[in-house]
Parts: sequence; C-alpha cells; structure tokens
Amino acid sequence: MNVLVKVAITAAAIMGSSLAYAGEVEIIDVKARANAVGTYAFDVTLKHGDTGWEHYANAWDVVTPDGTVLGTRKLLHPHVDEQPFTRSLSAIKVPAGVTSVIIRAYDKVHGLSDKTFEVKLPRREAAVKSAPEIKKVVAPTKRKAAKRKKIRRGSY
Repeated sequence: MNVLVKVAITAAAIMGSSLAYAGEVEIIDVKARANAVGTYAFDVTLKHGDTGWEHYANAWDVVTPDGTVLGTRKLLHPHVDEQPFTRSLSAIKVPAGVTSVIIRAYDKVHGLSDKTFEVKLPRREAAVKSAPEIKKVVAPTKRKAAKRKKIRRGSY
C-alpha cells in the first residue's frame, strides 16, 4: 500500500473517531412546572461531548407516552465549554389525563438518542390555586389607574 493511501486512511480514522467520541446526548435532569394558565414549562439539563459545529446536542422534545410530540427545543450552537447545560421550553399544552411526559434528545451525528427521561407532571390544580396571587398583584394597579383618573378630572 502506498504511503499516501495509508495517510488518508489514518486521517479518516482519526476524524471519524473524534466525531464518534462525543457519543449520544444524555438527559441528566428534567424539572416540570405547571403554570396558572394550564400549560407547563420544562427545564432540561443535557450532557454531551460537543466537539464543535459538526457534532453537538441540537434539540430535545417533550413527548406524551403515546408518542405525540408536544414541543421541541432547538439548540442552535454547540456547548463545548458548558457541560452539562440547562435550557427551557415553556407554554407546552399537555392534554388532560396525561400525567407524565418523556423527554428525548438529539445530536447532529447520532440523531435521536436511545436514552430518554420520563418525568411525572405536577398537578395542574396546584398552579391554578396560586392564580389568585396574580390578582392581588394586578388589583392595586387598577386602583392606581382609577386614582389617576380622578386626579386628572380635578377631584382630589
């Protein structure tokens, strides 16, 4: 075998191994929060040996147990020096009766990882019970607006 062919094969092996070195993306942790408006927010922590633009964790999904994708968080750049890292996705509408979801992640080389993370959803009622606190914050604003209106009319 000539020397040039050996160099080419060695270079290809080295490049290929550096892409494979990062492996599949791993889901380290997931936090789910129910919001007062009936949607959920997810904070997902991923770990992946990002090597640069050619091989990095590039997305994660929120999926129902029956496989329906409820939302996807695209990751637009590598996180070479930031591992593990957490990204959020909010305003996810989860159908009534669904009590858990599955998080699945992707990277640019391997695509969809075999490793998933199931998270039990907090009850929606807990978020709705805290909704009156929002009214407490909004109510003073309405009173201040009414007071400003009286001042403008000249009734002090």
